Amino acid sequence: MSRPIYYHELCLKIARVPLVLMVALSSFFCLVKPPIIPNVLAQYTWTDTLNVFHNITTFSPNIRNITNTYSYPIEVKVSLIDVDKISLIRLYKIVGNNTDFIYIKDGSTIRPDNTFSPLQPGQTLVFNIYAKPSNSLSTGETITVTQKVELFKVAVAPVYPPPLIIPKPPKMLLDIKVYELPAIVYLPFQTRFHAKLLLINKGTAATDVKVKWWVTDTQGTVYPGGETTVFISGLDKKYLEIDVVTPPKAGNYTLHAKTTEPVVVTAESTFVVQEIPWLYILLAIAAAVVTVYLYHRRKR
Repeated sequence: MSRPIYYHELCLKIARVPLVLMVALSSFFCLVKPPIIPNVLAQYTWTDTLNVFHNITTFSPNIRNITNTYSYPIEVKVSLIDVDKISLIRLYKIVGNNTDFIYIKDGSTIRPDNTFSPLQPGQTLVFNIYAKPSNSLSTGETITVTQKVELFKVAVAPVYPPPLIIPKPPKMLLDIKVYELPAIVYLPFQTRFHAKLLLINKGTAATDVKVKWWVTDTQGTVYPGGETTVFISGLDKKYLEIDVVTPPKAGNYTLHAKTTEPVVVTAESTFVVQEIPWLYILLAIAAAVVTVYLYHRRKR
């Protein structure tokens, strides 16, 4: 970073009975050339040397500052690297912008590292250091604390455009019914007959409807029918007249109707095929002929 290096001295008042000891903190931080580490913008090493003196009562806060000179937010991570004579430390704390980074208490490391994020462009992170030695520390002894500071670019989640919302087509609500169907069909006179289907569109969208129909007997034999396409408006109904081929044998049958597109709905209705014997037909013809003959004879 292009920021200048600061050298300060921090002296802390230490309460000790019967002797009052003070810690004069000689601080310097050594700028280390940033190694090639993925995502690390810069890296520093800070070394604090704590010297014990008598009757020193001055205190100097704000010994280190880090200002974000980048054009984007960054993260600042402070980590404890090494402490000699840690058992002789009663308290050692690095605080920056109300964030505890390193905390040692009674010879034990409570917090070895922490990260401040985000440090906005132009914003300054101001550090304070608080230190107290153990009561067993003698005047003139020193304690060295080394920390590592790393600057990272804040990971920003990619901003994707909102998903394209494609409106769903209106839901198709169709119904089909066998509206008209002869109850009895007579062979051999009715080899074909007409039936009427009713299509109902309960939806609001107009559509083409594909309709199929066929006939089955009680054994499940299928007799071919037909198919067609009908246009129907939304919220409308339409009658469809269909031509049905009469099955060749007498019996009970079912007419099936089904829409195949855009949705599938079905309907069915039963009818009976009766076959009139040819003897009855011939007798009926003979009776008709006799009746006509007698009628004309009387008129003479």
